[in-house]
Amino acid sequence: MFKVISISIFTLLFFTACNHFDTSLLISPNKKQHADSHQPPAHAPAHGRRAQHRYHYYPEADFYYDYQARRYFYIDSGRWMVSLNLPSRYRTYLHSSYVEIEMESSRPYTKNRDHKNKYKKHKSKKNKKDKKNKGKGKKYDKG
Repeated sequence: MFKVISISIFTLLFFTACNHFDTSLLISPNKKQHADSHQPPAHAPAHGRRAQHRYHYYPEADFYYDYQARRYFYIDSGRWMVSLNLPSRYRTYLHSSYVEIEMESSRPYTKNRDHKNKYKKHKSKKNKKDKKNKGKGKKYDKG
């Protein structure tokens, strides 16, 4: 009788532990680890909407802020950098107007050339409403 009870308890504990084990932590040497592990792979059809990343793009200084992850993307010595803190040379632009951009990529700078061209006019526009709202974004773009 003791054997049957101990085997039952062991089996119960084993299956309970298996339910709490997170298989997404396992990394296969032949597969890339994705930052968004809860999304379908790129080749799979998206049934519904993929996770979106939202950024503030500051066209005057050409940098991005990911306000969900609280990190900045900016150019330093010709390379895109990611940081929790913005270098001092960019900080004066935080009160300028920005554009909200929504995209699937976790690297907004991959579309930087498109954003630069699209928001050239946005750089020079300053109106009373921008000053009143202290640079809150006026446009919203999915792109």
